[in-house]
Amino acid sequence: MDTSTQRGRNEGGITPEAADLMRQMHAGQRPAASSPALDELVQAELATYDPHSGVFIATDLASAARIVTRTATAEIASSIARAEQLSALVAELSSMPQPDSGGVLRIDHYEEVTALMAEAVRGAAFVRTAHPIPRPAGRLAGGFERDAEVVRRGSELHVIYLETARTRAPEQDYARKISAIGAKVRTLNPPFERMVLTPTAAFISDTTGDQAGKPALRVTNPGLLAFISSVYDQQWQAARPWMGEAPTRSDGVTERHHFVMRRLLDGRVLKAVALELGVSVSTLYGDLDRLQALSGVSGHFALGAWYAATYGDGGKGELAA
Repeated sequence: MDTSTQRGRNEGGITPEAADLMRQMHAGQRPAASSPALDELVQAELATYDPHSGVFIATDLASAARIVTRTATAEIASSIARAEQLSALVAELSSMPQPDSGGVLRIDHYEEVTALMAEAVRGAAFVRTAHPIPRPAGRLAGGFERDAEVVRRGSELHVIYLETARTRAPEQDYARKISAIGAKVRTLNPPFERMVLTPTAAFISDTTGDQAGKPALRVTNPGLLAFISSVYDQQWQAARPWMGEAPTRSDGVTERHHFVMRRLLDGRVLKAVALELGVSVSTLYGDLDRLQALSGVSGHFALGAWYAATYGDGGKGELAA
């Protein structure tokens, strides 16, 4: 399968075209044997050839759900494993002898981190950053001027934000302005690592708990830099491009959409909500697809966060499975 098809895949592991064809087949329509989307469904075990009728038929819904769940679970497990691998490396390096051993330096003071980071960024051919926690508005304002200088001198700047940054005005404003002068911004669902990466140094910090007084690591060892760079590249490829556009907040959101989202945020499973409404589960999956298209986010985690930020949910923000 070509790379454009892979980029077009949604969180269920198939392209929108294949998802549409699957709905048509479950509605009783016969697909054309030459359809690329049919090839994709067959490869994903979501369609099979029936020798008795001589046509391709859709896998039954229960089997299809198990296949999609299995694929999604494997992808999630792979992402978590990569994040845990780097987290374990950070924990190991944090306990190494100080002040500097093997190209790794633990830094305990924010001012020192800032100074060393500015030194590494100065004149760097590229700067790549990842922010798995929201950035305060005041820090974003100062950060824009520093980041804009990187772009204006001709260096490449890549920035990764949380998927939920699409719903917050400070990040929207930053992404619009920095994209307008040539930087590239993307958004990603957690987990991913907080870092600043240049050709000569990487800065990694822990994002759990209270951030006050948290140490950071400066890594200059070439082998470790190559590893951290590969981790960043994986995060970048998984992220979605963003130029600061705000998600649609209300256009097209129906009363049923609100009902479904509130039930899910209260912890109800989709099947129970479908029974309560007297509709099929596939109908509600269609509603969730529609809401993702309206909001501009991808995935149920981000959709829950977007809905909570837009309409409020009493402090929740994560959809039930």
